[in-house]
Order: sequence, then C-alpha cells, then structure tokens
Amino acid sequence: MPRDSFVSFRTLALFVLVPPLAVVALLLLPLTLLVLAVLYSRGAHEARLESATERSRGPTEN
Repeated sequence: MPRDSFVSFRTLALFVLVPPLAVVALLLLPLTLLVLAVLYSRGAHEARLESATERSRGPTEN
C-alpha cells in the first residue's frame, strides 16, 4: 500500500520541534551560567564575611 506523504509524522515532528528546543537551550544556557555565577559570588562573599567576623572575635571558648 503506497504512502500518501513524503515523510513520516515522527520525522515531521522532529523537524518542527527540534529548532525551537535548540533556541530555548541557547537562551537558557547563558541564564544558567549567570545564576551559577551569582550563587558562587554570593557564597564566596558570605564566606569572606564569616571568616572576617571569626578573626575579629578572637579565640572561641569551649
């Protein structure tokens, strides 16, 4: 039995869906890197503040 279409629906779906998903991935990659950089920066800043306050307090009593 001959087919009526040139390509299957699966191939058509991949052709239609993959480019928008690639665009979304390209948009989300810089956003993800930015969020990671902000979180790393915030953690490093808090660690510096914490170590500075511990040094200013002096030795702790146990």
